[in-house]
Amino acid sequence: MLRGRRKLLIAAVVILVGAVIGLAIWRLKNAPPDAVRLLPEVEDGVLYLNLKPLRTAGLLKKTTTPREPEYEQFVRETGFEFERDLDQAAFAVHGPASAGGQTRYSEIFVGRFDGTRAEAYFKKLAGSVESYREATIYAIPHEGRTVRVVILGVDHVAVSNLENPAAIHEIVDHYRSAAVPRSGPAVVREHYRDVLLGSLAWFIGNVGRSGLGQMPAQGLDIPMIGGLLGGSTVVTSVRYTGSVHLRMEAFTPGEPQARNIAANFQVFLGMFTGVESSVKPNGGDPDVKAFFDSIRVVQNDDRVVLTATLPPGFVRKVLTEPPTEQMTAPAPAPKPAPKRKRK
Repeated sequence: MLRGRRKLLIAAVVILVGAVIGLAIWRLKNAPPDAVRLLPEVEDGVLYLNLKPLRTAGLLKKTTTPREPEYEQFVRETGFEFERDLDQAAFAVHGPASAGGQTRYSEIFVGRFDGTRAEAYFKKLAGSVESYREATIYAIPHEGRTVRVVILGVDHVAVSNLENPAAIHEIVDHYRSAAVPRSGPAVVREHYRDVLLGSLAWFIGNVGRSGLGQMPAQGLDIPMIGGLLGGSTVVTSVRYTGSVHLRMEAFTPGEPQARNIAANFQVFLGMFTGVESSVKPNGGDPDVKAFFDSIRVVQNDDRVVLTATLPPGFVRKVLTEPPTEQMTAPAPAPKPAPKRKRK
């Protein structure tokens, strides 16, 4: 009898341990990437990029396009090249309503860093240095703002240009307590389940509510993003399977708003394709045409779903080919004719 109870107890413990391990694995599989989980709390928007599969597929080859002088100096002093060394990036978007009237960002970069060279570079630029929970935060003045940078570990660097240092402190707190499960910012916790499985890039954001997307479109009388999607929560997923598959889903407060967004999309696409055909009457780039032909907009009650496919040729042109136009030096001004001497 006693032996039977002992076996029952052992079996119960084994089942319990297995259930806990299974739950942990399930949570990890359904949790957002580590870089996203480190971001500070934000309700406005989160963008995530996974560049490693694109690099493996040979789509992030180095181009011959000249670098900006500031980036060239960064590469020379740190040895870090984004197109070669960056694997993942996550961005928390702090909209104007929550960041003092301007859009600001907090960022996590995951890749291969030379810690010693990076530390020397940030220290040289820093106006001041802060120590927080055994992490060194470099406050770097840049274009009238303060950009805070912290090297979290051998492969993680965090950056924030919010005036308040609370965001960078929160990132350090999350990194130090990595053993505690966390599902990322509020907007991610609410909608990460709507991101397409296997997406290399995705964005979740509240458009309009936080002041995002209010930049007017050049040459149009409607706001570019706010006019199309204002007042909705948008989940955009990008998946690569040789071609790039784009899916954007807008969650609206009700069916009337969804109908309005769907109609706005149709008008916008009609305007764009009309302009494209008038500028290039012979059809233009076949890859661009194939992209626009693939666009579908469907309304489902209070949701609007847009899908599109970017052909492989279009992707290669965007990621690998340098601009075809060459910059030429201005022609020298003509020399003035020599004055004739009076006799």
